[in-house]
Amino acid sequence: EKAKGALIRARFTSMRDIDAPTTFFFNLERSVGQRKQMVCLRLPDGQEKAFDRVDHTFLAATLQAFGVGEHFLSWVKCLYSDACCVVKVGGGLSRPVPVKRGIRQGCPISGLLYSIAIEPLLCRLRNRLRGLCLPESAQAPPVVVSAYADDVSVFIQGQRDIQELQDSLALYRKAASAKVNWEKSEAVLVGQWRVGNRPSLPGGLGWGNRGLKVLGVWLGSEDMVAQNWEGLLGKVQAKLAKWKWLLPQLSYRGRVLVANNLVASSLWHRLQVLTPPPGLMKQLQRLLVDFFWSGHHWVPASVLYLPVAEGGQGLVDITARTAAFRLQAAQRLLYGASPCWLAMARLLLWRAGGFGFDKHLFLLKAPAYEITGLAPFYCSVINAWKLLSFTRPPDPRPGMWLFEEPLFDTGFFPGTLFSSATLRNGFVEAGVVKLGHLTGISTEELAEVTGIRSIRVLENLVDEVWQSLSPSHRTFALDADLADQWRKGHEYVFPALSVGPAVGEWREEDGLLLSLGTLTPGEFSSCSGKRLYLSCLK
Repeated sequence: EKAKGALIRARFTSMRDIDAPTTFFFNLERSVGQRKQMVCLRLPDGQEKAFDRVDHTFLAATLQAFGVGEHFLSWVKCLYSDACCVVKVGGGLSRPVPVKRGIRQGCPISGLLYSIAIEPLLCRLRNRLRGLCLPESAQAPPVVVSAYADDVSVFIQGQRDIQELQDSLALYRKAASAKVNWEKSEAVLVGQWRVGNRPSLPGGLGWGNRGLKVLGVWLGSEDMVAQNWEGLLGKVQAKLAKWKWLLPQLSYRGRVLVANNLVASSLWHRLQVLTPPPGLMKQLQRLLVDFFWSGHHWVPASVLYLPVAEGGQGLVDITARTAAFRLQAAQRLLYGASPCWLAMARLLLWRAGGFGFDKHLFLLKAPAYEITGLAPFYCSVINAWKLLSFTRPPDPRPGMWLFEEPLFDTGFFPGTLFSSATLRNGFVEAGVVKLGHLTGISTEELAEVTGIRSIRVLENLVDEVWQSLSPSHRTFALDADLADQWRKGHEYVFPALSVGPAVGEWREEDGLLLSLGTLTPGEFSSCSGKRLYLSCLK
C-alpha cells in the first residue's frame, strides 16, 4: 500500500487531465446539475487487489488485440511465465511458489501493462453508458469514465447505466479474474433527485452528495474541499521541526534542499488542481523563510527566491510555483493535441465577460473582462496569465484562425473601432464578437440583431474592420466557401504567442545581478516549467 501510494504521489505532478473532472464536474454542476440528473460512481482501487488479480492469459490476449508486436510480447511472457516467489520467514526461505496471475508492483512496466489490461472494460463502458451529456454547443461526446490505473470514476444518468455497469463488470470479471472492491467505492448524487427516484446501488453502497476523494484530493462542496487544507500548516511545521536539531550544522544550500524537496514538494499535488484559502500560502512561505534563517531575517525574503547566479539562494516561492502550474495548464489548453477535457474547459471559460470566448480570452488585453463568474481553478489560470506579457507575429499567415479573431481588446484591430460603449455592448449582447460573425450577414441584419439603428454607422464600422486587415488576410476572410466551412464547425488553432515577464515600462540596467535578460521572449507553447516559474517569480 505504501509503495502504491508513493507511486501515485510521484506521478501526480505529471498528470495532464486531473484538472478536467475537478473543475468541470464539481464547478459546473451548479448550473448543469440543476437541469440534469447525474451520478458519479467512483471505484477507488477499482478492483480488489487489482495488480495481483491480472490473469496472464487475458493480459497476453489484450496486448495482441492492441497490436503489440510478437517480439515485445515474447519478452513480457518471459518475465511473467513460470515466475515464482519465495516467502522469507525468520531468516529462512520457503519453497518457490508459482505465480499464476498478477503483475509485480514496482516493476517499471507494471503500470503500463495494467492500463492495457483494464482498457477493454473502459472501452465497453464508453460504448454502453450514457454518461454525462455536455450541452450541444460543446460539440463533444459524453463524459463516461475517468481512470488512472485502478482508480476509476464512472459518470451515469440512471438505473439503466448502473445495470450496464454491473453487466460489464461481471463480464470483465469472467475474462480477467478481476473483482470490484465495493467497500472502498463511493457514489455521489449531483442535481435534483427525488428520494424515491434514486437509483439502487450494488455492493451495499450508499449515496452521498457532498463530494469524494480522488487521488488524494477532496473534491465537491466547499466544506469537502476545505478538508484538503485542514492540518496542513501543522504538518509542515512538524516536518521542519524534525530538522531543528541539525539546523546549526546545515549550510544554506542544505536548508534550501530540505525546504524545497522534503517540505514544499508535498504541497504540489494539491496546488496543481486546487486554489488554497486566502493567506495560507503566505503562512507556509513564512515557515520556510523562518526555517532558512533560523528566525533571523538578514535580507528580504524576495532575495532568497532568486537563483544563486543572481545573488539568491533558490528557495522556492510557493505562490510563483503555483502560478507556473496554472500557466502549464494554459499551455495544454491552448496548444495541447485536443485534450479530452478541452470541451469541459470551454464550457467553463464561456462564462467570463459574457463574450462566449474560451481560448480567445488569452488574446484579450487585461482588464478587458470580468472573471468573477469563472470556476476558482480557471480564475487562477487567468490571473497567472496576467503575470506575462505577450506579442504576436507581425504578419501571420492567413488561416481559419482569422474567423475566430475577437473584434476588440486584442490589438489586432484598431482600438478606436469599438470605443463607443453602446456599439460594444450591442455587439456583445448579440453575440457578434468574432470576425467570422461579420461574414455572410448584411448591414440590415446586423442592425436588427445588435439593436443599433444607424445603418451608416454600422456600414462604416464594418468597412473599417475589413480595411484594417492586410490584403492577404482580407482575401482569405472574404472567401464565402471558407466562411461557410468555419460556420459548420472548425477546430480553433490558437495563434503562436511570444511571452515574457510583464514588467511594464521597466528596463534592466547593465551590470546588475538581477537580470531579466535570461528571460527573453519565447514561444509560449514550448516554454519549460522552470522558465515559467522564473517569469512568475520576477
